[in-house]
Amino acid sequence: MARKSKENSRINKMRTLIIKSVKKAVVATAYNSGLAKLFGSIHSSKLFCVGYHSVWSDKNKKELHRELYSNISIKVEDFEEQILFMKKNNHTFINFSDLSDPNTKKLKKATIIFFDDGFKDILVNALPILQKHNIPATVFVTTGLIERTHFLWTLKVRHIMSRSGLKNFEVEKKILELKKMSMAERDKKIKDLEKEYALQIQPEKLGIFLDWNEVNDLKNGGFEIGSHGVKHEKLIELSGNELLAELSESKKILEEKIGQPVFTVSYPYGRYNIGVEKAAQSTGYFYGMTTESGWNKIDDVLNDPYKMKRIEPNSGDKLTSFAVKLYMNI
Repeated sequence: MARKSKENSRINKMRTLIIKSVKKAVVATAYNSGLAKLFGSIHSSKLFCVGYHSVWSDKNKKELHRELYSNISIKVEDFEEQILFMKKNNHTFINFSDLSDPNTKKLKKATIIFFDDGFKDILVNALPILQKHNIPATVFVTTGLIERTHFLWTLKVRHIMSRSGLKNFEVEKKILELKKMSMAERDKKIKDLEKEYALQIQPEKLGIFLDWNEVNDLKNGGFEIGSHGVKHEKLIELSGNELLAELSESKKILEEKIGQPVFTVSYPYGRYNIGVEKAAQSTGYFYGMTTESGWNKIDDVLNDPYKMKRIEPNSGDKLTSFAVKLYMNI
């Protein structure tokens, strides 16, 4: 039985390697042949929502503890290269507030750049590049992260387990296990880990996320501010009252802190259903961002604005991969 299990594991690893090799070849061919750019011209009337989380730099990665979220962090040089690629390929950069303008439909490759969560490196690494190239952007803020009352559980697990001498692959294996659980089950397991390793995280001492002054610095630097909830929870697992409270409280806090209306929400983990859509509408949001991959038709967004799709570059994506993902959704 053990021998069969090992053989199946070996076969699965080989299959994964083959799939990665084939995909890499397809991406290279699509980029080098010009096919990706051709597809870009075909989709010139679409709305591109390009979503990031973090932009890291060698200059400050240590102080911002990039090792805790390296899987969702784009190198600053790659980020600028992606921005320049879109500029050179005639993307027109807009904000969510521009979507209601009838002239937006006439724009070529209308594009919204946005960031989830509220990492501090958006301010110190991404903003200078965006200002340099005169490009607007949006940050979807999780208010509990800004106020240091909550913390992303994946970062918490990495912080706890890595300081207990475990290797990276062991930590990531545990995170994969936890991702398959419900929120309640996962949170219980994390508390058990804190007891097991006698470690508790202190978010206020890490300085990974923006504070309110820095959120306002982004606003003053040309960013729109959107909601990403209070606790960064899976909205589909909340009761009706909990869901309404999570969305309305986040909106209320943000509007008080930045002095502007907040009308867009990015669903944490991208999880949504008809109940989440209705709750977003009833609490005063005009648009809802999912993690579904693809482009948007502006008419579709205006008719059904609570299930917007995104293009999300991965950490380590080079320009070839980015271009093919942007224009071919591969």
